Amino acid sequence: MLQVQSSVLAKSSSSDPGKGPKNVESWDFEVLQLDDLQVEKAAAWILSTKQSGCSVAEAAKLTAFVRSVSAGYLPNPYHNKRHALDVLHTVWRLGELMPWGKIYREQDQFALMVAALAHDIGHFGLTNAFLVDVRDELAIYYNDISPLENMHCNKLFCILSSDKTNIFSQLSQEDFKFIRKMVIDSILHTDPTHHGTIVKDLVALYNGNAQTFSGSSDGASKLIDGMSELLSISENKTNVSRTLLHGADLSNPAKPWNASYGWAKAVVEEFFAQGDQERALGIPIGMLNDRTKVSLPNSQLGFIQFMVAPFATAYTRICRNWVDLVSMLATNVGEWGRLHLEEAGMDESIRVQVVRRMQQLSAQKS
Repeated sequence: MLQVQSSVLAKSSSSDPGKGPKNVESWDFEVLQLDDLQVEKAAAWILSTKQSGCSVAEAAKLTAFVRSVSAGYLPNPYHNKRHALDVLHTVWRLGELMPWGKIYREQDQFALMVAALAHDIGHFGLTNAFLVDVRDELAIYYNDISPLENMHCNKLFCILSSDKTNIFSQLSQEDFKFIRKMVIDSILHTDPTHHGTIVKDLVALYNGNAQTFSGSSDGASKLIDGMSELLSISENKTNVSRTLLHGADLSNPAKPWNASYGWAKAVVEEFFAQGDQERALGIPIGMLNDRTKVSLPNSQLGFIQFMVAPFATAYTRICRNWVDLVSMLATNVGEWGRLHLEEAGMDESIRVQVVRRMQQLSAQKS
């Protein structure tokens, strides 16, 4: 690991190379401010934290892998290599806060981080619904079932099939088979069509084990006292893996305001570009894609209220050390409400309070 980190950090933007890129161990890590080379170096450094004792050859392989994955991302407004790094960083941070070492082997943690980095590789800024509607060859190839996510998995494992970039080459056939299954399952469950099921499974997990999850706000001590055994059950571990990646993928509204606002503008720009194509093709324009009608603050309020907040409430009751995300979400929803009032003259205080009540629910010990 030290050999990887020394090569990665030699040109890092961090003031203290031994600690990695600036603010990397906090939610203040500013992904949007990094140039392409810094993105690659930061990704390699984060991945290297789960490759203890690797050789010079393995370090070179990791660098080549990160470079190949980064090159596979297109310059979309949102689904680009910075989004990949952001999701990688978030999975790593959430995992460390659990702490996931009580549930997963180091190689499993590493695999989930690899899944995070590659989860949107090749994304071209269009939704699955659009691809299905226009009968795109990708949708036809995957029978309309998660065409984007299936493509991301395919591209990742094509990179891993090369000796120069196979960062799992040291694993046994059995271990690789396990990791491949976990990575594919986690990436496929970033398809929004699975969102409701993931939330439902988290709620059921909490309701069926409330005694285990309640009583202390310290997630680490709770894991030591029993949560680790519960979450290590195969079915629960799968739910946690899905939650880590999907939660990180939807975490932008729960990040510090400047980052959250920047990501929101980027995703809306990408939606509008799809809406322009829909208009040109004469097909129905998606609800969030019409640049002549959609308000950024209003769209974010809806996204937070109906998608992110219920999810964050559910996963925070399982992993209480993730509470900072819910707190930042509650702050940000207030900012979006303020902006909507300024831009459209509409008071959204009721919607803001709905989200904040969810935050209070997630903080309860039951």
